[in-house]
Amino acid sequence: MREGVELWTWGVNGNNPALVEAFDSEEEADHALMLCHRFDLLNGDDNPIVYNTKAEAEEAIAEIA
Repeated sequence: MREGVELWTWGVNGNNPALVEAFDSEEEADHALMLCHRFDLLNGDDNPIVYNTKAEAEEAIAEIA
């Protein structure tokens, strides 16, 4: 979770608040939070396939067809 320019975690059950990192700007904090979400999206057990670009997706589809 981002609060101002700080990125926080609350642990597995939400009972262990800890500051992950403080940034110089809200833009940097937003970027770090998005990278955390992206990591979760790409590394879960039942996550969908995610492509970074339209060209990458089209290439994968072409290989299947």
